[in-house]
Amino acid sequence: MKSVAQLLDEWDWRAIRNCPGRYVLRGGARAQDADELFGIRARPRCFRLDSVRDEVIVMRLVGGGLISYRNKSGTYVHTIADDGGFERKLEDLGIGDCIEDKKTELWEGE
Repeated sequence: MKSVAQLLDEWDWRAIRNCPGRYVLRGGARAQDADELFGIRARPRCFRLDSVRDEVIVMRLVGGGLISYRNKSGTYVHTIADDGGFERKLEDLGIGDCIEDKKTELWEGE
């Protein structure tokens, strides 16, 4: 499985202003989810939150994690964060306690 460091090296990311350790994938919304686009085999956790317009999809990775936002048209905005940025954003979204396991969760099977 790819780590946050590998994805930061392989793709074009832009630092998110005032969010240390967090980045957004350049190029705007994409049709592909994180597994299709990056080849990540991590178990996604999906959330519908009152505070966020889009569905929030979270994947813990080695060295942090991905938080993707799927809008109603089915496109995704992908963000990536190091450990500190990932934990801060999960707390900010109010889902830090929902992602208790600090280890990477791999998909089983496929």
